[in-house]
Formats: sequence, structure tokens, C-alpha cells
Amino acid sequence: FVQDLVELFSACAVGSSMTGASVSFVDFFQDALSSSSSTKPPTTTGLGNRLLAASFALGPPLGLACAFPQAFLGALENAGLIGAVSLYGVIPALVVLRLRSQNTNDENDNILTESKTSTILMPGRLSGGSLSLYAIVVLSATLVLPEFARLANTSFFSFPSY
Repeated sequence: FVQDLVELFSACAVGSSMTGASVSFVDFFQDALSSSSSTKPPTTTGLGNRLLAASFALGPPLGLACAFPQAFLGALENAGLIGAVSLYGVIPALVVLRLRSQNTNDENDNILTESKTSTILMPGRLSGGSLSLYAIVVLSATLVLPEFARLANTSFFSFPSY
């Protein structure tokens, strides 16, 4: 019974995340198609444009999933670790370091000068200054580098041997 509930939960989790990503991806392609056709008269109707965007957005992933059924879990595992560490570890620390380096003419570290007339107060600050930000980048890199090494020796597309 518990195993059935776990399988149901995992199917709902994958389905809900896939639905949100699919809808946003189709909207992205629909916006791209409508902005590219803004200089010339529209050749398709609203529904036709939506179907064309859906085929661009969902066709290639569906084709790859049918051709390589085992690739999804490997890609999901690798995107989870590498994407999360990059999104929540490396990128924010590098952005703050960049903002701090642009603020060399201001002696107060709590205020970033956007222009000569306006200032932005930085909310919450990480104690330890730039050293702690560099430590976050190094720690994140030590989490991701072994995964890149593992990926270099792993094939996403494992073909069955007959």
C-alpha cells in the first residue's frame, strides 16, 4: 500500500512539474512566433499559432523520450544537482561580488550607487564579506566538479545489448 502511494506521489510530482514547464515553454514559443511575425501579416490563426508553438516546444522532447527512454532520469539527476548549485550557489555569490566591485567609489558598503542621483540599500548582508562569498563559490564548485568528472565518463544514452 505504501509503495503504491509513493508511486502515485512521484507520478503526480513529475506530472505537475512537467505541466508547468510545458505550458511556459509553449507560451515562450508562441511569443517568439508572434513577435517574429509582427512585421508581416499573420499567416496562422491564434489556434494555429498555439499548435505550431506546442509542436516546437513538445515535439523534440517527446521524440527524444521515445527514442531514448532511459535518458530522462539521468538528465533529471544531473540537471538537479548542477542546476541547483549553479542557480543557488555560484550565480548569486558572483553577482554580489560583481556589485561590490562596481561600488569602489562608495565607502559605505551598505549602499550601492546605481547612478549619481539614486541609491539602493542592500537588504541582509552575509557576514564575512567577500571572503565568505568566495567560500560559497569554492564550496559550490567542489560539489559540482566531481559531477562533471562523472558525466565525462558516463553516457546518457545507454543502448540495450542484444
